[in-house]
Amino acid sequence: MGVKKGDGGQKTRSSNSAAAAAAARRAAVEAAVRAAVTAAAAAEAAATRAVAAAAAAAAARAAAAAARPVAAAAAATAARAADAAAATAATAAAIRARHQLQRERRRQQQQQQQRQRQQQQQRQQRQGRSSSSSNKAG
Repeated sequence: MGVKKGDGGQKTRSSNSAAAAAAARRAAVEAAVRAAVTAAAAAEAAATRAVAAAAAAAAARAAAAAARPVAAAAAATAARAADAAAATAATAAAIRARHQLQRERRRQQQQQQQRQRQQQQQRQQRQGRSSSSSNKAG
C-alpha cells in the first residue's frame, strides 16, 4: 500500500536513447538510398557519354564514307546502328538505376519490418515482466 519509488528517470532516458538510435538508423538508410540513386545516375550519365562518343565516331566514319557513293548506304546503316546503340545503352542504364533503387527500397522496408518486430517483441517482454511482477505482488 506504500508509495512506489521512481526509477530516477531511467525509463525516460532509455526510451530517449532508443528513439535517437532509431532516428540515426533511419538517417543512415536514407543516406544510403540517396547515395545509391546518385551512383545510378552517375552510371547512367557515363553510359550516355560513352554512347555519344561512339555515335560521334560513327558519324565521322559515315561522313568519310559518304564521299564515295557506294559507301553512302553503309554510312547510313552505321549511323542508324549508332543511334540504336545509344538508345539501347540509355535504356539499359535507366533499367539498372531503377532496379538498384528498387533493391534499396526493398532492403529499407525489410529493415523497417525487422525493427518493428524487435520493438514488438521488446514490448511483449516488458509487458510479460510487469505482469509477472504484479502477479508476485498479489
